Parts: sequence; C-alpha cells; structure tokens
Amino acid sequence: MTHHFAFVMDQPSRSYTESLTIERVVMSDSSIAPTFVPVRYDLGGKPLLAALSLFPNTVRDTLAGIEEIHRGLAGKRPDAVLWATGAAKSVMGLVSSAPAFLVVEMTPLQKERMESQKEQSAVRRTFLRDANHATTAQLYDRAAHLFVGSEWVARSLRHDYAVPSEKITVVRPGVDTGHFCPATICKSRSGVVRLLVVGNDFYGNGGELLLKWAQQTRTPVPWELHLVTSDAMKVLPPGVFTHPAVQSNSPEQLRLYQTCDLLVQPACADNNSLAVVEAMATGLPVLAANTCGVCEIVSEGETGMLFAPKDFDTLAARLNTLIESPDLRREMGNAARERAVRLFDARRNIGRILTTMHEVAA
Repeated sequence: MTHHFAFVMDQPSRSYTESLTIERVVMSDSSIAPTFVPVRYDLGGKPLLAALSLFPNTVRDTLAGIEEIHRGLAGKRPDAVLWATGAAKSVMGLVSSAPAFLVVEMTPLQKERMESQKEQSAVRRTFLRDANHATTAQLYDRAAHLFVGSEWVARSLRHDYAVPSEKITVVRPGVDTGHFCPATICKSRSGVVRLLVVGNDFYGNGGELLLKWAQQTRTPVPWELHLVTSDAMKVLPPGVFTHPAVQSNSPEQLRLYQTCDLLVQPACADNNSLAVVEAMATGLPVLAANTCGVCEIVSEGETGMLFAPKDFDTLAARLNTLIESPDLRREMGNAARERAVRLFDARRNIGRILTTMHEVAA
C-alpha cells in the first residue's frame, strides 16, 4: 500500500545535509508518494517581508518559513507529515491537519540552559520563556510521535514537557556510511598529524581552547589544525588553517575527513553531533566536549575521548596523548567506523521513522 507522506524540513546549514539524506532514502521507497517542503527562511522574492526592517531578523525569517510551509502544503492531503523544522510551532493548524511526527534535536529548555548570556532583560526573558514553553508543550502534545537523536533529549521531553515515553523513540543521527567511509588510499606518511574541527561559531563553541593549546603545546610530534568554518577568524597561530568555502556533504569535506587523523570538537553549547558521526564513519577517532548527548555517540576510551566543557587542561592532555599515539588513533578509528555503521547508518535509522509513520497511517 502506498502512503502520501509530506516531509517539512529545515534546510539551512547542517540541516540541509540531513534533509538531503532523508530525501534520498524516501525516494528509494516505492511505498511512499512523497511531498518535500524545504524550509529555507528565504526573504528573496518576498518584498513585503523584506520591507519589515524594524522587526528582528528572527521574526522576519520565521514569517518567511511560515509562508514557505503554507505554499508547499497548499492543496495537499498527506496521510502523515514529518516535521523536521523549528517553524512547526508557528503553524499549529497545519500540524493538526494530519498525523504529525516531530524530529526534535534539542528542546527549547535545553537550549536555554546551555546559553551562558542573554541580551534580553530578566523580565523579558522570563516572559518569552514561559510563552515559548507553553507553545512547545502544545506542539509536543499534538504530535503523534516524536523522534530524538539521544536519550539526553528524550529525558527533557519526559521531565520538562511531560511527554509520555511511548510517544518518544530515540533514533540516532544517521549519515550515509557508504559515502562517509575511510579512504581507499593511505593517508600521508609525512609524520604530520592532521587535526580537524567542523562547525560554525568557532569561538562561541570552545574554539579559543584549541587556539590556546596550539600556542602552548610542547608535543614533539608535528601537527596541523584544520578548521572547517565560515566564521570570520582572528589572527591564527602557525599550523592552523581555515577552510571557509567547504560545504556540507561536498567532495572537499569528505576529502578532509579522509585525510585527517583526528576530529576535535570543543563545542560547549552546540548540538552539532552530525560532524562527530561523519568523522566516525570515515574512521576518525574523536576528542569531544562531553555535552549535548555526545557521550551517547562517542564511546569513551574505545572510539575516542571526552572532556568536560571548558576544561582546558584535560583537553590539552588528551589531545597531546592522541597526537603522540598513532596505534591508539588507529584502534579507535577502526572502532569508530564499526560503531558508526552499526548504530548511525542513515538508511537504517530513517527506515525506523518511516516504519512508524506507515503503522500510524495504515
């Protein structure tokens, strides 16, 4: 039996890679007649929204996203809708029009707890938090089912929003493990250990710790630090290189994964677990801040190492250890690849989501 499913998915930054992966899997399933609704928050071609210059960019972007969703679903009567967009709570009427399945990367309360500074006053912050919490709770209540990438997020749904456990399924972040795989050729034998960092907001997500290490380390092993970020960078120490034009899921990104020796993710306030999974799939060990459920992806001492956010001493010590231990890196990299294929294969994990949607729509 064929079901008509709609897929409403954010497409800025890292979400674009995830939405393309979902689209590829769905298109290969003959039991689904799909409608894809990309949410780009694009003000181009929307002169009325672009003219609202007095409104914050976040408001204008949200309005643009709402328009894109309404336009994409106009005249459609899907059997179910997968909502992988933060704009879902702004279109409650559409969410209620068909069985709704939500992809939740992080709950709003989790985001708030992780923010170290707020621009708004305490009164305004409390007002917005309460309003946002009520709207989000209503969205979660209306959903037929919620898919989360970690037990960390599942706990927040249960404890902060009273979502019943039976409505929650943990589906690990998935990547195309056929695309993200170790190189068939050997890495450079120059003796230089190549470190890789992937993600924007470099300085806000712990990048200063890595630059401090680069300036202070006394490891005798030569190294290079490669930063994949579009952020404007300050003066960088010797041995640090930036790759601002590298796009997600591109051949250039894959080449960096395959030619580097270790992924380092010092993120303190970012749910950027996709890069960790991509690196593991290409056979890289990972050194990462233990936050946002990363400990559910990286197996400590087996596929990499973890450190507490902002703990420079532990970061530096473990980074030096991994740089100076090629056999350990090799063992961890092999284990990382095996773990990624077993737990984080996109086709298998997305298939679990589609199976649940079929069961409800039947």
